[in-house]
Amino acid sequence: RVRHRDVRGPSLEERRRRWRSIVRLSAIYGVVLAVLGAAAYRGSSVVAEAGMLRIDRLIVTGNERVPTGRVLEALDGLKGENLVWADLDQWRARLLTSPWVRDAALRRSLPSTVEIAVWERVPTILARIDSRLFLMDEQGVIIDAFGPEHQAFDLPIVDGLSAPKPGPGVQADDVRAALAARVVSALRAKPELAKRLSQMD
Repeated sequence: RVRHRDVRGPSLEERRRRWRSIVRLSAIYGVVLAVLGAAAYRGSSVVAEAGMLRIDRLIVTGNERVPTGRVLEALDGLKGENLVWADLDQWRARLLTSPWVRDAALRRSLPSTVEIAVWERVPTILARIDSRLFLMDEQGVIIDAFGPEHQAFDLPIVDGLSAPKPGPGVQADDVRAALAARVVSALRAKPELAKRLSQMD
């Protein structure tokens, strides 16, 4: 004799018990998640408002031509910000607006210090543009107007760098400027020849 298995579904009472269990578990998980979320939010608030994490010291290294005061001036407002949440990329971008700064890096140092490393541009030529002299680096970037404070630079004067279509402000032909800087840099490998070079066109 063959017995057929009872394939009837769960009773109404069993279905109710299952739903009550699901609802109870969902409520428990919801409460747990809410508690964890509140704890995380409270923790972030504590970190954000912690006095010991307020930036109160800036250390500048690598600068020779750019005064430390000028670097700190570009970073005016960074002191007092929270060390964890401060947007150092934004502050780095502000520092790179200085024509003397080729690159910079900002690093957090607990509990309240930001270390700033600066890489400066190196003047390679004296570019004569519109009858004025400018310090220019090996990439053809104008660094600064030449003045008495730059007398220590013994660099050749280069003419013929004016942009083909001059506009407002100081402009130089990028290709010509970079070429002239490369020529001068290459001549430095031959000091006897380099010291005889005083002017280029």
